Amino acid sequence: MNALIFEDNSIQRIILKELLEQKCNMSIVGEFSNPLAYINNKLIQEPDVIFLDIEMPGMTGIEFLDSTPINCPVIITSSKKEYAFDAFQFNVIAYLLKPFSLTELKKAISKIPSDKKKEDSLNITSGGNMLKLYYNDILFIKGAVNYVEIHTTHKMHLIYTSLNAIENKLPKNIFMRVHRSSIVNLNYVRNFNKNTIIINGNEIKVSHSYKPLLLEKIQQ
Repeated sequence: MNALIFEDNSIQRIILKELLEQKCNMSIVGEFSNPLAYINNKLIQEPDVIFLDIEMPGMTGIEFLDSTPINCPVIITSSKKEYAFDAFQFNVIAYLLKPFSLTELKKAISKIPSDKKKEDSLNITSGGNMLKLYYNDILFIKGAVNYVEIHTTHKMHLIYTSLNAIENKLPKNIFMRVHRSSIVNLNYVRNFNKNTIIINGNEIKVSHSYKPLLLEKIQQ
């Protein structure tokens, strides 16, 4: 399994790397002191999991999660527990509070889904209830200030989160952002003119910048 590490403390970064390589049978595909260094240096090999510190120079871990599409699970490694609520709005599977033990590290790693157990659903909290929404049932998603509307074949769910947080949890081969405030399920795109998609009678605007990629995907 391949891991990517974000840690601005060089000693802690070395310790984590050694634990992952020597005790957890992982390969390190990249290690960075802050997210900006990663953004400016693309990796040759994609990670299976990201170990992410929160307080880093230039860009915090939360800012990184909110601004960057991430296609793998994230394990937070932080010395402060007050960031936990914000972190779990994203694709975070565990929150390790420094200093953590090898046992705690292995427990967090055990939560990484295997290829055979990849989720085909999105877990959300709506109206105080935990819900599982299957990808095939989600038509489109719209951002509404501090909330997100998830429109399914059955009903609309309103949840308190950001559109970026939801986007990071969705598979890119099924869903695509077509506007700063809209994500669509590509399987439901039937009618598409130069500025609008029609899904189940709903008109969804398409931004000029997203149009070429959208055309490419629906023609595949």
